[in-house]
Amino acid sequence: MNKIILVVESDLDLRSNLKQILAHNGFIVLLAENGLEGYNIASKQLPDLILADIHIPLVDGFNLLKNLKENPETSAIPFIFLTGKLETEKIKIGLALGADDYIYNPFSMNELLDTIRCVQEKQSYLNKSFF
Repeated sequence: MNKIILVVESDLDLRSNLKQILAHNGFIVLLAENGLEGYNIASKQLPDLILADIHIPLVDGFNLLKNLKENPETSAIPFIFLTGKLETEKIKIGLALGADDYIYNPFSMNELLDTIRCVQEKQSYLNKSFF
């Protein structure tokens, strides 16, 4: 079964490029252009992973993640931030809120896919029962 990835990104070109890359690599891709739309889609569709920019309209990426973590149905969805800048303080905030990783733009296709794979492997490992 193909994994579903929700991309929450306000930049149309980047959103389209991400959709092409992910779909070409076997993912089902859902798109949102702002945090409010992203939250609504995530709540209804329950994607396997979310990629979201920090700087998105209506509800920024940090508040999107916070709201998703507060909802029992979406709290376990792996979350990767997309960001154009290496801002240490913002990384700390995102990780404290429960982000699984960051991808810095510009990024390569391999970097994107490797990050997604690592987060999925971590999630799979955490979901295994050891008892």
